Amino acid sequence: MSFVCEICKVNPNSHSLKNIYETDKIIVYYTCPSEGKNNELEGIKHHFNGTLSEIKDKKWIWILDLKEFGLDNLFRLNNFIELSKIITGKYGSNLEKIILINENIYTRVIYDIFKSALSKRMSSIINFLDDSDKNASLNEKLTKIINKNKHF
Repeated sequence: MSFVCEICKVNPNSHSLKNIYETDKIIVYYTCPSEGKNNELEGIKHHFNGTLSEIKDKKWIWILDLKEFGLDNLFRLNNFIELSKIITGKYGSNLEKIILINENIYTRVIYDIFKSALSKRMSSIINFLDDSDKNASLNEKLTKIINKNKHF
């Protein structure tokens, strides 16, 4: 049975973490913090825990869309830190890649500040999408990532 977030059941735009591709070996999740309308940390943690609990023994890839990430997101940095604890702790052993898309100057600066605090393994699985075609649609970007990572 698939997890259903009670908050998202009432308002589907509350949180942003969804399964966008799955085989018998891998699941690809997509999240875009700027699309989530509910920034209450406990609800977000519940959504992530429930959604990621479906991984079981599969490998997984997390696509983090950083579009519209700006200075206001810096004030919610605690949310990112708490979510990273869930992702790297409870579900980290099966995590194959974190792919960051639509990055900007703010996200690069934050990454540069925090990368020294990341474990070697975490540093090795974080990738920025080679975004040579900045005009590509989100669907084109996601298709590119999925096709490139089907081998897991």
